Amino acid sequence: MDNRFSSALRAAIAGSGHSLDSLCRELAGRGTPVSVSALSNWQTGTNHPERRRSIAAITGIEETLGLPPRALTVLLPDRRPRGRWQPRGEVPAPHRWMWRSPQAVTRLLAKLDATPDDLYRPARVSRQVKQTIDECGHEYESQVREVIQGDRGGSWRVILVLRCQSLPQPPALVPIEGCRTGRFRAETPHSLCAFELLLDEPLPAGEFTLIEFALRFPPRQAEDHYNLRIQSGVRDLVLQTTFHPSRTPARCAAFHQPATGRPTQTLAERAGTGGNPVFRIVLADPAPGIYGIRWTWPDTGRGAR
Repeated sequence: MDNRFSSALRAAIAGSGHSLDSLCRELAGRGTPVSVSALSNWQTGTNHPERRRSIAAITGIEETLGLPPRALTVLLPDRRPRGRWQPRGEVPAPHRWMWRSPQAVTRLLAKLDATPDDLYRPARVSRQVKQTIDECGHEYESQVREVIQGDRGGSWRVILVLRCQSLPQPPALVPIEGCRTGRFRAETPHSLCAFELLLDEPLPAGEFTLIEFALRFPPRQAEDHYNLRIQSGVRDLVLQTTFHPSRTPARCAAFHQPATGRPTQTLAERAGTGGNPVFRIVLADPAPGIYGIRWTWPDTGRGAR
């Protein structure tokens, strides 16, 4: 590994009079938090920053220690490629490669005085989705639990965009913990809807909180899959589908698609239920993209595409 970065970082911290703890506190106050263990690993050359959040922390270190702009970032080794759909050097615009109609998503968000960047602010650190399928094989409820981190300047809301085949009748949003219902907007021609969740309390930059809510679907939503769009920085992802004991699938599969239109990779698969009506996948540090679970029924043989 190229050690120019770690040597320069170690020298800069040593010459500043900061301890790793005090530097971490400074960075958290600037909205670019990093752990003491990560700083230690960077300055010893054990590993180096790659994620956008980590690069932002390096910029914060440069400013905090009074270094010239890019004094440290220019020394970083080349980032390991994480997929050809995001060209090196481009600022990612996830809505462009995660949605079939990104312009419609942009129009929808504007109805909430938001931009596509607001889909990823505040940052989601942990995401759990539990989907329930009823005795008729229809979607009944999706329960979502997220750990979020306050953005620079603080955060006061979370925006959720999803495809709603039931429009003009949307799902009902039911706040459970840490949030309450804000505005709702729809882009009916593209079967898109957006929910605004207002945080119970303002979330300071760098601080964490938990929110939980449920989406209850209109009757007879006969989907054979669901999915979730994940941006970089998510530390853990849990997807779970629970089927009614009287209506179990012939096969379930969890999948990942790096971008709309790209090939889909099967992450886990199971034939039948084996007496267990729950199908679940748990991922640590998932790569960005579209994740989901699909299923086929024994009497139809149909599957999601």
